[in-house]
Amino acid sequence: MEALTLRSSISQTLMRSSIWRGTSLAGLGVIVLLVAGTFLPLAEMKVWGLPLFGLGIGLITWGLLPYRRMKRLETNPYTLTIDHEWLHLAAKGRAIYSIPRESIEGIDFVEQREIYGMGISLKKPIPKKVIVHVKLRKYGGYDLFLPYFSRRAYEQLLELS
Repeated sequence: MEALTLRSSISQTLMRSSIWRGTSLAGLGVIVLLVAGTFLPLAEMKVWGLPLFGLGIGLITWGLLPYRRMKRLETNPYTLTIDHEWLHLAAKGRAIYSIPRESIEGIDFVEQREIYGMGISLKKPIPKKVIVHVKLRKYGGYDLFLPYFSRRAYEQLLELS
């Protein structure tokens, strides 16, 4: 059996909502900076200038970071490689974890608002241990969660099983 490689993908809906939310927070940060710089007297600016500047820059950063993370994930997606014995999840070329296929009880597609991906339930007790390279991510009662894998990737994985 030849190995199958699946890649995560960011949906347009998720990207659009991230842009709107990020732009709103960044806009609020810009408004704080403009209002403080325009209307506060110099005496007040000596006291409140640095905290307001920090607040404005913080809001801009907080708003734009999720969008930046998603754009990075779009250019360097998670990869799920499936061979006859293992499922290997990697990010940026680094292994996150390796799951023996015989330890998997079930795989479901999870889609709730802005979170989507594949949820993996493991057999209890686990016949063969999962090799963890990085901290595991749980979501929705599943033992493992593979974020941002589309329904199409899930269906390709089911065809292979």
